[in-house]
Amino acid sequence: MSNDKIKDLLGTEVRKGNPFRGIYVNPNPQELIKLALSRMDKQLRSLPTKGLLLSRVKKRALNKLDFLEAFFKKYLLSIIKKMPYLDTIHPFYRSIINIWSSVDDIKIELAKIYGAYKLILRFIDRYKEKIRHISPRVDYRDTKGQKKAIKEIRKIETECFGRIFSVIKSLKKEFRHLSDIVIKMKKLPDLDPSLPVVVVVGPPNAGKSSFVKLVSNARVEIASYPFTTKNITFGHLEKQENKLVLKRAQIVDTPGLFDKPLEGRKKEELLALNAIKYLANVVLFLFDGSSMAVMSPEEQLNVLSVVISFFGKNRAIILAINKVDIPKEEAIQKIKLELDRRYNTKPILISVKEQKNIDKIIELIWADLSK
Repeated sequence: MSNDKIKDLLGTEVRKGNPFRGIYVNPNPQELIKLALSRMDKQLRSLPTKGLLLSRVKKRALNKLDFLEAFFKKYLLSIIKKMPYLDTIHPFYRSIINIWSSVDDIKIELAKIYGAYKLILRFIDRYKEKIRHISPRVDYRDTKGQKKAIKEIRKIETECFGRIFSVIKSLKKEFRHLSDIVIKMKKLPDLDPSLPVVVVVGPPNAGKSSFVKLVSNARVEIASYPFTTKNITFGHLEKQENKLVLKRAQIVDTPGLFDKPLEGRKKEELLALNAIKYLANVVLFLFDGSSMAVMSPEEQLNVLSVVISFFGKNRAIILAINKVDIPKEEAIQKIKLELDRRYNTKPILISVKEQKNIDKIIELIWADLSK
Protein backbone atom coordinates (compact mmCIF):
# COMPACT_ATOMS: atom_id res chain seq x y z
CA MET A 1 0.00 0.00 0.00
CA SER A 2 1.32 3.43 -0.89
CA ASN A 3 1.96 6.01 1.81
CA ASP A 4 -0.44 8.40 0.09
CA LYS A 5 -3.24 5.83 0.26
CA ILE A 6 -2.86 5.16 3.97
CA LYS A 7 -2.77 8.92 4.63
CA ASP A 8 -6.10 9.22 2.83
CA LEU A 9 -7.66 6.52 5.02
CA LEU A 10 -6.05 6.76 8.45
CA GLY A 11 -7.91 8.75 11.05
CA THR A 12 -10.82 9.75 8.84
CA GLU A 13 -13.31 8.53 11.46
CA VAL A 14 -11.35 9.28 14.65
CA ARG A 15 -12.92 11.27 17.50
CA LYS A 16 -11.63 14.35 19.28
CA GLY A 17 -9.63 13.73 22.46
CA ASN A 18 -8.02 10.35 22.96
CA PRO A 19 -7.65 9.24 19.31
CA PHE A 20 -7.98 5.56 20.21
CA ARG A 21 -11.50 5.75 21.57
CA GLY A 22 -14.13 4.23 19.31
CA ILE A 23 -11.71 1.67 17.84
CA TYR A 24 -12.39 -2.04 18.22
CA VAL A 25 -10.18 -4.81 16.86
CA ASN A 26 -11.39 -8.38 17.35
CA PRO A 27 -8.26 -10.28 18.40
CA ASN A 28 -9.70 -13.62 17.21
CA PRO A 29 -10.13 -14.04 13.41
CA GLN A 30 -12.15 -17.22 13.96
CA GLU A 31 -14.74 -15.26 15.94
CA LEU A 32 -14.89 -12.68 13.17
CA ILE A 33 -15.51 -15.39 10.58
CA LYS A 34 -18.28 -16.92 12.72
CA LEU A 35 -19.91 -13.51 13.06
CA ALA A 36 -19.75 -12.96 9.30
CA LEU A 37 -21.36 -16.36 8.59
CA SER A 38 -24.06 -15.83 11.20
CA ARG A 39 -25.07 -12.45 9.82
CA MET A 40 -24.88 -13.76 6.27
CA ASP A 41 -27.30 -16.58 7.07
CA LYS A 42 -29.80 -14.14 8.60
CA GLN A 43 -29.66 -11.90 5.56
CA LEU A 44 -30.10 -14.78 3.09
CA ARG A 45 -33.35 -15.90 4.75
CA SER A 46 -35.14 -13.14 2.90
CA LEU A 47 -34.19 -14.49 -0.55
CA PRO A 48 -37.03 -15.94 -2.64
CA THR A 49 -37.60 -19.71 -2.42
CA LYS A 50 -39.47 -20.03 -5.71
CA GLY A 51 -38.18 -20.25 -9.25
CA LEU A 52 -35.67 -22.36 -11.14
CA LEU A 53 -33.34 -24.13 -8.70
CA LEU A 54 -30.21 -23.29 -10.67
CA SER A 55 -31.12 -19.60 -10.78
CA ARG A 56 -31.81 -19.56 -7.05
CA VAL A 57 -28.53 -21.34 -6.22
CA LYS A 58 -26.60 -18.94 -8.42
CA LYS A 59 -28.31 -15.89 -6.94
CA ARG A 60 -27.76 -17.18 -3.42
CA ALA A 61 -24.06 -17.79 -4.08
CA LEU A 62 -23.61 -14.30 -5.54
CA ASN A 63 -25.47 -12.80 -2.58
CA LYS A 64 -23.18 -14.63 -0.18
CA LEU A 65 -20.11 -13.18 -1.87
CA ASP A 66 -21.69 -9.72 -1.98
CA PHE A 67 -22.35 -9.94 1.75
CA LEU A 68 -18.84 -11.11 2.63
CA GLU A 69 -17.38 -8.39 0.45
CA ALA A 70 -19.40 -5.70 2.26
CA PHE A 71 -18.78 -7.23 5.71
CA PHE A 72 -15.01 -7.53 5.49
CA LYS A 73 -14.67 -4.26 3.60
CA LYS A 74 -16.52 -2.44 6.38
CA TYR A 75 -14.64 -4.20 9.18
CA LEU A 76 -11.11 -4.01 7.80
CA LEU A 77 -11.43 -0.45 6.54
CA SER A 78 -13.01 0.68 9.81
CA ILE A 79 -9.84 -0.39 11.66
CA ILE A 80 -7.73 1.69 9.28
CA LYS A 81 -10.07 4.68 9.18
CA LYS A 82 -10.47 4.86 12.96
CA MET A 83 -6.80 4.28 13.72
CA PRO A 84 -5.21 7.75 13.98
CA TYR A 85 -2.49 8.81 11.57
CA LEU A 86 0.46 8.04 13.82
CA ASP A 87 2.80 10.67 12.37
CA THR A 88 0.50 13.52 13.37
CA ILE A 89 -1.03 12.47 16.70
CA HIS A 90 0.11 14.29 19.83
CA PRO A 91 3.61 13.18 20.95
CA PHE A 92 2.07 12.19 24.30
CA TYR A 93 0.12 9.34 22.69
CA ARG A 94 2.93 8.46 20.29
CA SER A 95 5.39 8.10 23.18
CA ILE A 96 3.02 5.79 25.04
CA ILE A 97 2.63 3.61 21.93
CA ASN A 98 6.40 3.20 21.84
CA ILE A 99 6.35 1.82 25.38
CA TRP A 100 4.39 -1.26 24.33
CA SER A 101 5.25 -1.47 20.66
CA SER A 102 6.46 0.93 17.98
CA VAL A 103 4.75 3.30 15.59
CA ASP A 104 6.52 1.59 12.67
CA ASP A 105 5.24 -1.86 13.69
CA ILE A 106 1.67 -0.59 13.80
CA LYS A 107 2.05 1.03 10.38
CA ILE A 108 3.24 -2.29 8.97
CA GLU A 109 0.29 -4.13 10.55
CA LEU A 110 -2.21 -1.64 9.16
CA ALA A 111 -0.62 -2.00 5.73
CA LYS A 112 -1.07 -5.80 5.98
CA ILE A 113 -4.72 -5.35 6.88
CA TYR A 114 -5.24 -3.06 3.91
CA GLY A 115 -3.43 -5.52 1.66
CA ALA A 116 -5.67 -8.32 2.95
CA TYR A 117 -8.76 -6.22 2.23
CA LYS A 118 -7.64 -5.63 -1.38
CA LEU A 119 -6.82 -9.33 -1.81
CA ILE A 120 -10.28 -10.35 -0.56
CA LEU A 121 -11.91 -7.98 -3.05
CA ARG A 122 -9.89 -9.49 -5.90
CA PHE A 123 -10.85 -13.02 -4.85
CA ILE A 124 -14.53 -12.14 -4.66
CA ASP A 125 -14.55 -10.37 -8.04
CA ARG A 126 -12.81 -13.34 -9.64
CA TYR A 127 -15.13 -15.96 -8.14
CA LYS A 128 -18.28 -13.96 -8.81
CA GLU A 129 -17.27 -13.84 -12.46
CA LYS A 130 -16.77 -17.61 -12.44
CA ILE A 131 -20.23 -18.18 -10.96
CA ARG A 132 -21.87 -15.88 -13.49
CA HIS A 133 -20.40 -17.92 -16.33
CA ILE A 134 -21.64 -21.29 -15.06
CA SER A 135 -24.05 -22.71 -17.67
CA PRO A 136 -26.12 -19.55 -18.19
CA ARG A 137 -28.43 -21.33 -20.64
CA VAL A 138 -29.10 -24.72 -19.01
CA ASP A 139 -32.63 -25.89 -19.88
CA TYR A 140 -34.82 -26.36 -16.82
CA ARG A 141 -35.70 -29.79 -18.19
CA ASP A 142 -32.01 -30.80 -18.29
CA THR A 143 -31.82 -32.29 -14.78
CA LYS A 144 -28.28 -33.59 -15.16
CA GLY A 145 -27.09 -30.27 -16.58
CA GLN A 146 -28.65 -28.37 -13.68
CA LYS A 147 -27.16 -30.67 -11.08
CA LYS A 148 -23.74 -30.36 -12.67
CA ALA A 149 -24.00 -26.57 -12.79
CA ILE A 150 -25.20 -26.40 -9.18
CA LYS A 151 -22.37 -28.64 -8.06
CA GLU A 152 -19.88 -26.40 -9.88
CA ILE A 153 -21.34 -23.24 -8.29
CA ARG A 154 -21.09 -24.72 -4.80
CA LYS A 155 -17.56 -25.86 -5.47
CA ILE A 156 -16.58 -22.34 -6.56
CA GLU A 157 -18.40 -20.87 -3.57
CA THR A 158 -16.59 -23.20 -1.13
CA GLU A 159 -13.25 -22.46 -2.73
CA CYS A 160 -13.85 -18.72 -2.49
CA PHE A 161 -14.89 -18.96 1.15
CA GLY A 162 -11.76 -20.93 1.92
CA ARG A 163 -9.49 -18.33 0.35
CA ILE A 164 -11.26 -15.40 2.03
CA PHE A 165 -11.14 -17.04 5.45
CA SER A 166 -7.48 -18.00 4.97
CA VAL A 167 -6.67 -14.33 4.40
CA ILE A 168 -8.56 -13.33 7.55
CA LYS A 169 -6.87 -16.06 9.62
CA SER A 170 -3.47 -14.89 8.35
CA LEU A 171 -4.09 -11.62 10.23
CA LYS A 172 -4.26 -13.34 13.63
CA LYS A 173 -0.98 -11.83 14.83
CA GLU A 174 -1.88 -8.34 13.59
CA PHE A 175 -5.40 -8.43 15.07
CA ARG A 176 -4.15 -9.63 18.45
CA HIS A 177 -1.38 -7.04 18.67
CA LEU A 178 -3.52 -4.11 17.52
CA SER A 179 -6.31 -5.14 19.88
CA ASP A 180 -3.87 -5.18 22.79
CA ILE A 181 -2.45 -1.74 21.91
CA VAL A 182 -5.89 -0.18 21.41
CA ILE A 183 -7.20 -1.53 24.73
CA LYS A 184 -4.20 -0.04 26.55
CA MET A 185 -4.33 3.30 24.72
CA LYS A 186 -8.05 3.71 25.41
CA LYS A 187 -7.25 3.87 29.12
CA LEU A 188 -5.35 7.11 28.68
CA PRO A 189 -7.15 10.42 29.29
CA ASP A 190 -8.50 12.74 26.62
CA LEU A 191 -6.07 15.39 25.49
CA ASP A 192 -6.97 18.51 23.55
CA PRO A 193 -3.84 19.50 21.58
CA SER A 194 -5.15 23.06 21.21
CA LEU A 195 -5.01 23.70 24.97
CA PRO A 196 -1.88 24.25 27.11
CA VAL A 197 -1.12 21.77 29.89
CA VAL A 198 -0.09 22.29 33.50
CA VAL A 199 1.72 19.26 34.91
CA VAL A 200 1.60 18.86 38.70
CA VAL A 201 4.58 16.99 40.18
CA GLY A 202 6.05 16.37 43.58
CA PRO A 203 6.79 13.71 46.19
CA PRO A 204 4.22 11.05 47.16
CA ASN A 205 1.17 12.23 49.12
CA ALA A 206 1.91 15.90 48.50
CA GLY A 207 -1.71 16.48 47.44
CA LYS A 208 -1.23 16.54 43.67
CA SER A 209 -4.47 14.77 42.76
CA SER A 210 -6.40 16.76 45.37
CA PHE A 211 -5.09 19.99 43.86
CA VAL A 212 -6.12 18.93 40.35
CA LYS A 213 -9.61 17.99 41.53
CA LEU A 214 -9.98 21.25 43.48
CA VAL A 215 -9.10 23.63 40.65
CA SER A 216 -10.71 21.69 37.79
CA ASN A 217 -13.90 23.33 36.54
CA ALA A 218 -14.79 20.41 34.28
CA ARG A 219 -15.11 16.67 34.78
CA VAL A 220 -11.95 15.15 36.22
CA GLU A 221 -10.80 12.03 34.39
CA ILE A 222 -8.99 9.24 36.21
CA ALA A 223 -6.99 6.80 34.10
CA SER A 224 -4.22 4.26 34.57
CA TYR A 225 -0.72 5.17 33.49
CA PRO A 226 1.99 2.83 32.20
CA PHE A 227 4.54 1.42 34.67
CA THR A 228 2.94 2.78 37.81
CA THR A 229 0.36 1.34 40.16
CA LYS A 230 -1.25 4.75 40.54
CA ASN A 231 -3.63 6.62 38.27
CA ILE A 232 -3.15 9.79 36.28
CA THR A 233 -5.63 12.56 37.17
CA PHE A 234 -6.61 14.81 34.27
CA GLY A 235 -8.78 17.91 34.52
CA HIS A 236 -9.47 21.33 33.02
CA LEU A 237 -8.68 24.76 34.39
CA GLU A 238 -10.76 27.79 33.38
CA LYS A 239 -10.17 31.49 33.75
CA GLN A 240 -13.54 33.23 34.03
CA GLU A 241 -14.74 36.78 34.20
CA ASN A 242 -18.42 37.55 34.81
CA LYS A 243 -19.14 33.85 34.18
CA LEU A 244 -17.51 34.13 30.77
CA VAL A 245 -14.68 31.65 30.10
CA LEU A 246 -11.68 33.66 28.87
CA LYS A 247 -9.03 30.92 28.89
CA ARG A 248 -8.85 27.18 29.30
CA ALA A 249 -5.99 24.84 30.10
CA GLN A 250 -5.56 21.19 30.95
CA ILE A 251 -4.04 20.12 34.25
CA VAL A 252 -2.60 16.71 35.01
CA ASP A 253 -1.24 14.96 38.08
CA THR A 254 1.79 12.69 37.61
CA PRO A 255 1.48 9.43 39.56
CA GLY A 256 4.81 9.22 41.36
CA LEU A 257 6.90 9.20 38.20
CA PHE A 258 9.69 11.40 39.52
CA ASP A 259 10.32 9.84 42.92
CA LYS A 260 13.72 8.41 41.97
CA PRO A 261 16.70 9.44 39.81
CA LEU A 262 16.48 9.18 36.02
CA GLU A 263 19.70 7.21 35.80
CA GLY A 264 19.29 3.47 35.65
CA ARG A 265 15.63 3.55 34.68
CA LYS A 266 14.28 1.11 32.13
CA LYS A 267 13.67 2.30 28.60
CA GLU A 268 9.91 1.87 29.06
CA GLU A 269 9.91 4.07 32.16
CA LEU A 270 11.82 6.81 30.34
CA LEU A 271 9.32 6.69 27.49
CA ALA A 272 6.50 7.11 30.01
CA LEU A 273 8.32 10.11 31.45
CA ASN A 274 8.94 11.59 28.01
CA ALA A 275 5.21 11.45 27.32
CA ILE A 276 4.69 13.73 30.33
CA LYS A 277 7.46 16.05 29.11
CA TYR A 278 5.62 16.50 25.83
CA LEU A 279 2.53 17.59 27.75
CA ALA A 280 3.98 20.25 30.01
CA ASN A 281 3.75 23.96 29.24
CA VAL A 282 4.00 24.83 32.93
CA VAL A 283 5.12 22.63 35.84
CA LEU A 284 3.71 23.01 39.35
CA PHE A 285 5.84 21.34 42.02
CA LEU A 286 4.15 20.61 45.35
CA PHE A 287 6.18 19.90 48.49
CA ASP A 288 4.61 18.13 51.45
CA GLY A 289 5.04 20.43 54.45
CA SER A 290 3.01 18.33 56.85
CA SER A 291 4.00 16.38 59.92
CA MET A 292 2.91 13.22 58.07
CA ALA A 293 5.16 13.64 55.01
CA VAL A 294 6.53 10.32 53.75
CA MET A 295 9.75 11.98 52.54
CA SER A 296 12.18 14.15 54.45
CA PRO A 297 12.83 17.73 53.23
CA GLU A 298 16.11 16.59 51.65
CA GLU A 299 14.42 13.73 49.83
CA GLN A 300 11.73 16.07 48.54
CA LEU A 301 14.39 18.50 47.33
CA ASN A 302 16.06 15.61 45.53
CA VAL A 303 12.77 14.95 43.72
CA LEU A 304 12.75 18.60 42.67
CA SER A 305 16.28 18.20 41.30
CA VAL A 306 15.08 15.23 39.21
CA VAL A 307 12.16 17.31 37.92
CA ILE A 308 14.34 20.30 37.01
CA SER A 309 16.91 18.12 35.25
CA PHE A 310 14.13 16.37 33.34
CA PHE A 311 12.04 19.35 32.24
CA GLY A 312 14.96 21.74 31.87
CA LYS A 313 15.69 25.07 33.50
CA ASN A 314 13.88 26.98 30.76
CA ARG A 315 10.52 25.41 31.59
CA ALA A 316 8.37 27.52 33.93
CA ILE A 317 8.25 25.77 37.32
CA ILE A 318 6.02 27.05 40.13
CA LEU A 319 6.98 25.94 43.64
CA ALA A 320 4.52 25.51 46.52
CA ILE A 321 4.53 23.84 49.93
CA ASN A 322 1.20 22.13 50.58
CA LYS A 323 -0.53 20.97 53.78
CA VAL A 324 0.45 24.00 55.85
CA ASP A 325 -2.80 23.41 57.76
CA ILE A 326 -0.99 20.50 59.49
CA PRO A 327 2.57 21.87 59.32
CA LYS A 328 5.89 20.58 60.43
CA GLU A 329 7.56 23.95 60.85
CA GLU A 330 11.09 22.59 60.92
CA ALA A 331 10.57 20.82 57.58
CA ILE A 332 8.96 23.88 55.97
CA GLN A 333 11.81 26.13 57.06
CA LYS A 334 14.38 23.62 55.78
CA ILE A 335 12.71 23.51 52.37
CA LYS A 336 12.41 27.33 52.19
CA LEU A 337 16.07 27.86 53.12
CA GLU A 338 17.32 25.31 50.59
CA LEU A 339 15.15 26.73 47.79
CA ASP A 340 16.54 30.17 48.51
CA ARG A 341 20.12 28.87 48.65
CA ARG A 342 19.97 26.59 45.61
CA TYR A 343 17.58 28.42 43.30
CA ASN A 344 17.19 31.91 44.79
CA THR A 345 13.41 31.50 44.93
CA LYS A 346 10.62 31.39 47.49
CA PRO A 347 7.76 28.87 47.52
CA ILE A 348 4.11 29.72 48.11
CA LEU A 349 2.63 28.19 51.25
CA ILE A 350 -0.73 26.58 50.45
CA SER A 351 -3.36 24.28 51.86
CA VAL A 352 -5.47 22.42 49.32
CA LYS A 353 -7.71 21.19 52.14
CA GLU A 354 -8.46 24.71 53.41
CA GLN A 355 -8.05 26.29 49.92
CA LYS A 356 -5.41 28.65 51.28
CA ASN A 357 -3.45 30.64 48.64
CA ILE A 358 -4.82 28.50 45.82
CA ASP A 359 -5.80 31.69 44.01
CA LYS A 360 -2.15 32.80 44.04
CA ILE A 361 -1.08 29.55 42.38
CA ILE A 362 -3.79 29.95 39.73
CA GLU A 363 -2.64 33.52 39.02
CA LEU A 364 0.94 32.35 38.55
CA ILE A 365 -0.18 29.55 36.24
CA TRP A 366 -2.10 31.92 33.97
CA ALA A 367 0.78 34.39 34.01
CA ASP A 368 3.28 31.71 32.97
CA LEU A 369 0.95 30.33 30.30
CA SER A 370 0.62 33.84 28.84
CA LYS A 371 4.37 34.26 28.37
